[in-house]
Amino acid sequence: MYKAIYNYLARLKAGTGDETNGRHVLGPLIAGLCGTKTAPHVLDVGAGYGKDLLAVKAALPGASTAAVETYPQAVAFLRKSGFDVASVNLERDALPFGAASFDIVMCNQVIEHTKELFWVVSELARVCKVGGHLVIGVPNLGSLHNRLALLAGRQPPAIHVFGPHVRGFTIPGLRDFLEAGNTLRVERVRVVVLRGAQVERCRLPRGARYAARRRTRGHALLPRRRLDFAHSQ
Repeated sequence: MYKAIYNYLARLKAGTGDETNGRHVLGPLIAGLCGTKTAPHVLDVGAGYGKDLLAVKAALPGASTAAVETYPQAVAFLRKSGFDVASVNLERDALPFGAASFDIVMCNQVIEHTKELFWVVSELARVCKVGGHLVIGVPNLGSLHNRLALLAGRQPPAIHVFGPHVRGFTIPGLRDFLEAGNTLRVERVRVVVLRGAQVERCRLPRGARYAARRRTRGHALLPRRRLDFAHSQ
C-alpha cells in the first residue's frame, strides 16, 4: 500500500520542477519583502540559468541584479543574457561583494548540495544589508512522500544515495540551524506544494519558504538578518 501511494505521489510530481522549486511564488514573494522599494539590489547565489532572477525581474523591473554560479555553461548563458555573474567556489571562496551590499540574497535549491554549510550561510548573511532578507529554498525531508518512503523502508527522494544532495532538511531542523547563536531570525515560512496548492505551515508538507531579517551590524557566524526559506520537495 505504501509503495502504491508513494508511486502515485511520484507521478504527481513529474513535470512540476518549477513549481517544486517555488518559482511561481518567488517573484511576488520578493516584491512583498521589498515593500515600497522598487529598485532593490538582489543577489542570486547558485543562479543556474537565471530562472529565479527572471522571476524577480518580472515582479520588480527596477531591481538591480547579480548572480553567483560555478557551472561554466550556466555562467556563459547568464552573461550572454546580460546578468552580472561572479564564478566562485561557494564552499571555499568568499563571495566577491562587500558586506551589506544587497537588499535581497536568494539561494534556492543550493545549500542541500553543500558540505561547508556554516561557511556558505555566513557568506550569504555577510553580503545582506541590515534589515534586508535572505531567501533560501531547500527540499523538505519531512514532506509526506519522504516520510512515506521511510515508512516503506525506502530511501527518501529528498536525499537519494546516488543523488546530488548531501544534506537533508526538515522545517524545524533548518529553522534551528539558522537561529542557532541568536544571529538570524526566521521570519516567514512559505509552503510550496504540488500543482501550486497552498498548505498550512504547521503540517510539514512538500515545501516551504522561509524569510529572515538582518537586524544588527554585528558579525557572528550568521549576522542578524531576516530570513525567508522554502522547502520544495
